Amino acid sequence: MSLSLQKKAASQTTGSTRRSSGSLIPSVPRVNLLPAEIIDRRSLRSLRRMLLFVLLGVIVLCAGLGFFSWSNLVRAEADLEAEQQRTSDLLLEQRKYVEVTAVKSRIELTRDALDYVSQTEVDWDSVLGMVASATPEEVLLGSITVEAATPLTGAPAAADPLAAPSIGTMTLTGSSDTRPDISAWTSALEGLPGVVDARIVVTSAVREEDEAPSSFNFEVTVALSDVLQRADGLVANLPAESEGK
Repeated sequence: MSLSLQKKAASQTTGSTRRSSGSLIPSVPRVNLLPAEIIDRRSLRSLRRMLLFVLLGVIVLCAGLGFFSWSNLVRAEADLEAEQQRTSDLLLEQRKYVEVTAVKSRIELTRDALDYVSQTEVDWDSVLGMVASATPEEVLLGSITVEAATPLTGAPAAADPLAAPSIGTMTLTGSSDTRPDISAWTSALEGLPGVVDARIVVTSAVREEDEAPSSFNFEVTVALSDVLQRADGLVANLPAESEGK
């Protein structure tokens, strides 16, 4: 066996010398004389060593990820505890203003109730002033009767089916020593803002013996539109239990 190895080495040396004949540096022959079992054993050791390094790297990586997750969990628990404490503090602080909240709710409810009951409110002073301004100077106004819609009832039905729709009527009585121009008076009343209809009736005339009538009595009926009601138009949305009360 050694003889064959020597021949093989000699042939390899001759081949290497021939190949390097063109170069000044002769090649060094390399011969692996180890048995295949030893070579395989060394290769297996190298593979085991490499696998051990890979396993150690995986362990270190898993440990790093575990530590990172644990630190995030600790930080999240600390943040949660801080927020829970802050919530508790806010709830304790809120209890100080429970009465204020209740009073504010009652104020809002009262304001809505006022809006509700006054939605059909009419400034009767202004309306009466306008009617008086359109009345002839010689006519002296007397009693005033008002029939108008309320939050709980609609507008009263008109006695005349041909009358224009209205939210209510104002009826006035008046007297005069002379008979005014009824047509001009009616036109002046119907020209007022918010007046949809005006009717004037002579109820009586007082005559002294054979002379001309010395005084006239009138009944003035003025129908009003909804433009004379509250300008804001607020209507409360009251809860059912409050409406029941």
